[in-house]
Amino acid sequence: MKLKSTAVIRRRLLLLWSQAVRSRVGYRCEICGVKRGDIVNEKPVKIDAHHLISKYVKDSPLKYDIRNGVSVCSQHHKFGADSFHKNPIKTITWLSLNRHDDYQYLLSNSDLRVNLNDRTILADIDERLQKQSK
Repeated sequence: MKLKSTAVIRRRLLLLWSQAVRSRVGYRCEICGVKRGDIVNEKPVKIDAHHLISKYVKDSPLKYDIRNGVSVCSQHHKFGADSFHKNPIKTITWLSLNRHDDYQYLLSNSDLRVNLNDRTILADIDERLQKQSK
């Protein structure tokens, strides 16, 4: 059997991470409380998982840590004036007020780096995410 590339494994981990972040709060926006499938402005709501510390930080294990994620509707994710993408100060303030333990955890671990090409590390992350996404 051919081994999957680490890039393929990492993409799978991001999908598991997203599912775990959204399912942790019942597929609702942590900011406004709207749920996936609710009708807003005549359209069904989509719920996204947003990384608080960017997933592009090289070799950061926080990329796959659900404490580094927030479940948000499109308005709070990308499109609203106070969305997490457009207003990072609001993001930081919200996190420190509403999920203070996660805020402290991310502050304490933001410099942590691991080799995300190591298959053993990726397998450990995969196992943890599978448990959290159920």
